Amino acid sequence: MKVSRVLVWGVVLCIILFGFYFTKINNIFAIKPEIEKPELEIDFIEQNPGVQIIEEEHLEYLANELGSYKLHSSSGEDAVLVFEVTDVNINFAFIANGESYVTQDIPANIDLIIKGDQITIARLINSENLVYALQSEFEEGNIEIEIISDETTLAMKGYLSIYESIV
Repeated sequence: MKVSRVLVWGVVLCIILFGFYFTKINNIFAIKPEIEKPELEIDFIEQNPGVQIIEEEHLEYLANELGSYKLHSSSGEDAVLVFEVTDVNINFAFIANGESYVTQDIPANIDLIIKGDQITIARLINSENLVYALQSEFEEGNIEIEIISDETTLAMKGYLSIYESIV
């Protein structure tokens, strides 16, 4: 009788842990929103250096394709992914707090910074295989990723699911 109670509690605990993992840390139930791919001409960017071409809509699409729809707030703190567009010195923040949006108003609690120039961002957006393109750009040194928050915070906000889809 005592063994069966321990077994039942063990099963209940496993169900709770699996439920927590698959809904909070690696949300397999998140539904990817349909965001139309914005048009972006790499030639135009190359012919107009220093002119800001990348806007919020481009980074919203890129973040969505990377899996940002799986991000969420944790412990009252929003998930904040910053895109630093290096050739025009402009930063955008993707913020997930129930609603998701991209803004140039950068909050103080940044989790991760992705740095790259407009041409690199355009190549990512225009690529047929974003994960492969991101890996290639990273290996070539065209994209830098700076981790600000600790691993536990990143996992609790859903970044683990994005990391697992990229590597």
